[in-house]
Amino acid sequence: MVVQEEKKGHDNEKKSGSESTLGGSAPAHITFTAYCTDAVMHKEWQMSYYREFNDITLRINQEEIDQVFEDAGTTYWRFFAANADGTCEYLSDIYTVNIGESELVCPNVFTPGTSEGVNDVWKVSYRSIIDFHCWIFNRWGNKIIEFTDPSGGWDGTYKGKLVPAGVYYYVIEARGSDDKKYKLKGDINIIRYKRINDGGNVTPSDFE
Repeated sequence: MVVQEEKKGHDNEKKSGSESTLGGSAPAHITFTAYCTDAVMHKEWQMSYYREFNDITLRINQEEIDQVFEDAGTTYWRFFAANADGTCEYLSDIYTVNIGESELVCPNVFTPGTSEGVNDVWKVSYRSIIDFHCWIFNRWGNKIIEFTDPSGGWDGTYKGKLVPAGVYYYVIEARGSDDKKYKLKGDINIIRYKRINDGGNVTPSDFE
């Protein structure tokens, strides 16, 4: 048996559980693979919400399956195989997949153009966010940027130029693995701004 989870590695995505735990933050993409001989006539991956498999919710008659887990909660998976007359049966180990509840936190300060690689991109901190949409505006209501991936962020630029220090505003609509709806609004403060030269910075007239 081989069970592999696709690694995401986003620096602003919170993990759930230990490194050995399957699942964690949704969406989680996991591949389950079994290797059978020609003598195996019946084979299936089974899923249950009960570790004892008192009730089997899902049966998939394949040796390899790709599953994307988006719903918060715990599921149990195992592989079952048997020969033609059922005189020889096999059950694999049980694999536990746990998807954590959602979380979404927005910072309100960052310092683009000051120290490269240090707090120079505004990003939310999140876990198990399934749908996401963020808009960022300046104080005149002009849209600076929008993005739909919670692992993304804003580098403090507009049309390729660093914006002036000051207050900007975000609006976020999102949905978590636990079906929690998020509608967030707040301010973003750009501080310790490093002016390189006037030609490389956005001025208020650039938004008009």
